[in-house]
Amino acid sequence: MGIIQKQDKAYKIWKYVPFANEMEYLENCCKVPHGINYKIGLTSRLQNNPALDKGELVLMEYYASYDPNTGTYSDKILDAEFVYDRNTDHTANYRTKTVYWYFEDGTKDTVNAKTMEKHYGRAYEKEKEIEKRKNAMIAHVK
Repeated sequence: MGIIQKQDKAYKIWKYVPFANEMEYLENCCKVPHGINYKIGLTSRLQNNPALDKGELVLMEYYASYDPNTGTYSDKILDAEFVYDRNTDHTANYRTKTVYWYFEDGTKDTVNAKTMEKHYGRAYEKEKEIEKRKNAMIAHVK
């Protein structure tokens, strides 16, 4: 991983982090948000929009809001992209997840992405991943 660069513009996600006061927000808003737990550590829940390919999660977009009446997501906060390494029998060896954050101006920070790997070393982990992919394919057909 390269050197993390502090940006001169604010990341959207910092608006949803619980700060004690405005000064604390201003001190952090331009810092790369690598340490934020965007699933449970925010003041309001982000709305996720998954993209599947043959039951395999390839992209999860997180937005500030979702309108169920129109089916419209708005104000993208971050993207999580997924790439799987598979055996010849299509079981997963590992999954690489890359997270990209968006700035207040709507542009995507492609320099300071966070990359993580999840390994499927045990047989039950591989089976669980296959079952999850199969269920996603079935749910998509319905």
